[in-house]
Amino acid sequence: MRRFFTWSPRYFLLLAILLAACLRLWRFSELPPGLYHDEAYNGLDALSLVQGKSFPQFYEGWELYAQDAHGDHPPAPTRWPVFFEGNYGREPLHVYLMALSIWLFGATPQAIRLVPALAGILAVLTTYLAAKELLAGEDNAPFLRHAPLLAAFSLAILYPAVHFSRFGIRPMLFVPVETLTVYFFWRGIHRAERAAPSFLWAGFFLGVGIYTYAVARLFPLLFVAFVPLWFWQDRAALARHGRHVALMAGASLVTALPLLLFFARYPYFFVFRLAYVANKGLGAVEGRPWLTWLNNVWRVIGGLFWQGESHLRHNLPGRPYLDPVQAVLFGVGVVGNGRFWRNRRLVFLFIWLGVMLLPTILSGDAPHFGRMVGIAPVAAIFIALGLVKVAQWTAGWAAARSLRAKRWLAWAVWGLLLGGSLFLTVRDYFFRYAHHPQLAEAFYVPDWEMGRYAAAQPPDTAVYLTPTQEEMATIYFAMADPERLRSYSGGSGLIPAGLPGASALYLVRPTDAASWQA
Repeated sequence: MRRFFTWSPRYFLLLAILLAACLRLWRFSELPPGLYHDEAYNGLDALSLVQGKSFPQFYEGWELYAQDAHGDHPPAPTRWPVFFEGNYGREPLHVYLMALSIWLFGATPQAIRLVPALAGILAVLTTYLAAKELLAGEDNAPFLRHAPLLAAFSLAILYPAVHFSRFGIRPMLFVPVETLTVYFFWRGIHRAERAAPSFLWAGFFLGVGIYTYAVARLFPLLFVAFVPLWFWQDRAALARHGRHVALMAGASLVTALPLLLFFARYPYFFVFRLAYVANKGLGAVEGRPWLTWLNNVWRVIGGLFWQGESHLRHNLPGRPYLDPVQAVLFGVGVVGNGRFWRNRRLVFLFIWLGVMLLPTILSGDAPHFGRMVGIAPVAAIFIALGLVKVAQWTAGWAAARSLRAKRWLAWAVWGLLLGGSLFLTVRDYFFRYAHHPQLAEAFYVPDWEMGRYAAAQPPDTAVYLTPTQEEMATIYFAMADPERLRSYSGGSGLIPAGLPGASALYLVRPTDAASWQA
């Protein structure tokens, strides 16, 4: 037993990854229930890839928006789109990964949600790697060498990271890409020789980010802000790594070039979603975006610590981003490193936090936890630094004890604090959130059940749905054949007669009062 605590950190890292896997895969087939519209729309595009269809593909009338976007440059049909244009437009990487999952496991909600779940598990490993490289060279401080492991455990149990790892939309896919960029960037800095490959990899993952989620478009600001400060403070670094940073920038541009060219041809898709989220929500001040953003700073701070997002699909309504234990540790990590300007690693960490808060600050409906996904690994690192500070204080209190006793005491305190946070995450997601009375409605359980019922009918059955063109993606995906479903306006009292010689099935949504009355 004594030797167990002297083994390589990889055993504890494996434990953190297993914990993350349990939280992201436990009750995976039932929680969340049903299949929300945006998840289903992603699944439809993924299913079309598997079925070999040509793109662009549109559902629910999105081709009308696309016509405005295309203008005089209609796209050539393609099997392998670089951008998926429906449903406000979506980056492609998660759709391609979902297509692989559907090809392997079938067209099910679990196949869609497996992609963010695996990304969430991978993010624990990549956050450890990023923290290890970022904090390398600071090991002389007591207990700081354990900070990467503590960051991995903190991310594994962070409620929003668990939540978005079980939700089949794209935010969580950005986190491992984000942390791999940071890992290779600092790995290149720390390598006296052969730094170029690490900077090339950093540039590659920085470019890959734009294919994951819209918040990645702001991620390069981290390096735009940090690198000049770094070179200004360390002129020798400019001579040593100036060409490496240029190599990283070039690699990122080459990697992102296909999607950048698409946006250059169709700028509508670059600005449409950004403009939509910036001007939508109770927090938006019409005509004065600067006032919206200023107010959002306080909303986001409140979202972190005491009043979280109220959107049921994104959060247990009102739960702050950080639980009370994490909030205190995060605060200790931030305040305890308040003189960050003296240390380039901490400068990087604080800039990273600020840049990744921008997507939600610039949103009309802040705090939006999905757009805050980029702060998850940064928050985990700050929580880890807070745990390190607590261990240092504990060791000072137990000054008369042996070094071995201080280590055991530190692990006991860490276990108690992380265990308390784990308890809160499990309670809030698997019990309070799971039993929320509106959860089934929020995840379109009635639509999913109707679609599965329709899919079970004989192939020659004509299937009709009312009302028309209103978020039908869940039913489409449940049937695995959108072309089979026809719509009609039941509220007008007109009912289609069906097809000669074929049976007909009429689906009426429970919420469509007009059709029921007709």
